[in-house]
Amino acid sequence: MTNIEIKLSTAKKLEDIVQQTDKTVDEILDLLLTQYQHTLVIAGEVHETEDVTWTDEEIAELLRPKPLTGKEMIEQGFFGGWEHKNIDDPVTFLKQQRANRRKNKFT
Repeated sequence: MTNIEIKLSTAKKLEDIVQQTDKTVDEILDLLLTQYQHTLVIAGEVHETEDVTWTDEEIAELLRPKPLTGKEMIEQGFFGGWEHKNIDDPVTFLKQQRANRRKNKFT
């Protein structure tokens, strides 16, 4: 069994994720470790990192808008509305989202 030490704030976020899914804390941690093990760093260890320096041209290219055709938007899933997300009443949905944000902000 592997032991990991996490911050209290991270544990709280993990609990919030568990409440939104049908998975246990252990299952969520297992998924995270499986997906992101190559990016985890052991506390206190020194790791050399590759210096990634972007040129002005590369940054400009990344920031340049790339318009899509209607066909490309549909192929990439950029369509639909409230109904597409199974939301029957957008006003109630937005009120619930705001309430959730307020609750999470003060907990």
